[in-house]
This record gives sequence, C-alpha cells and structure tokens, in this order.
Amino acid sequence: MYVDSARLTAAVHQALGSRTQVSLAETLREHPLEQGLAELVAYLALPDDGFTTVFDDQRQEEIAWPSEEAVQQVATVPVVTFARTSPGIAWASSSKEGR
Repeated sequence: MYVDSARLTAAVHQALGSRTQVSLAETLREHPLEQGLAELVAYLALPDDGFTTVFDDQRQEEIAWPSEEAVQQVATVPVVTFARTSPGIAWASSSKEGR
C-alpha cells in the first residue's frame, strides 16, 4: 500500500502551526488515519528538515482507527512528538499551502 508521505508531512506542519512541538495524537485528532497501520508506520518514519520526530520510550499511548470492516483497530506505540527544528522551513511550507 502506498502512503503519501508528503501529505503526512503537510499534516504535521499544519498541526504544528506556530507551536514548537505537537504530539502524534494531537496531529491525528486533526488529521485522522485514512490508511490504518500503514499510515501510522509512515508517520513514525517521516523525514523532514522542518521538524524532528522524538520517541518517548518510557511512555506509551494507544492509537485507534476504524478498519474497513468497521472494527476498531488499536496500536500501542511510544509517545511521539514532532518538534520544530527550523521556523523558516515550517513557515515556508505553511505559506505554500495557503496559496
């Protein structure tokens, strides 16, 4: 299954907004998983110059999504935070989306 990492990166930048960091859970509240586990794994591996992905292995959270059969699927993952590394890059991404 192909997952569009550019779409996910844009979702993280949008969730970051003017903040310095945002959690995966907060991002998914604004942009729910559309492709289930494949998309969740893609979020965990997103490369971007504008943010870094920080894993807190000491804490865990459950991420849930409905399957095609309308059955609730759940994955337990470390708490994940996307932290801004360069305000200029994030601003440029946000500006392009608004055009």
